[in-house]
Amino acid sequence: MPRPGITQDDVACALSALKSEGMNPTVRLVREYLGSGSSTTILRHMAAVRAASAPRPETAPAVPDELIEQLQELWTTSLDLASKENEALRQAVHVSAYRLSKSKEVFERVMNGVMKQVDSQITTLHEIGDMTIMPAALPLEE
Repeated sequence: MPRPGITQDDVACALSALKSEGMNPTVRLVREYLGSGSSTTILRHMAAVRAASAPRPETAPAVPDELIEQLQELWTTSLDLASKENEALRQAVHVSAYRLSKSKEVFERVMNGVMKQVDSQITTLHEIGDMTIMPAALPLEE
């Protein structure tokens, strides 16, 4: 049975303990304190603990409607551009795949021709070998 991984609570306890000892908690120190855990998991839990303990403003500042409209327009334009670039990349990938497929077909035809030539040469060599060996293998008549 696999061992359970570290939890966000484990990381929160480690952060608290390290801070109480006057240390600046790092991923390495937290891992050493816990005795296990991947750096990625520890970092993710550290970020979640810090985000949960961050002070939150009581009220959000008012954002002007004009700014919201500009941001929405910018967002829409960005999505459109990204979609067009994505489509262009997708088409380029398809073209590359098609060209590679055609190159593969040409390579296979060439290799089939080469293999036929090699097979023919092997057959010829066997025939030559048979003609050379056979008379020597026959007993001489007296």
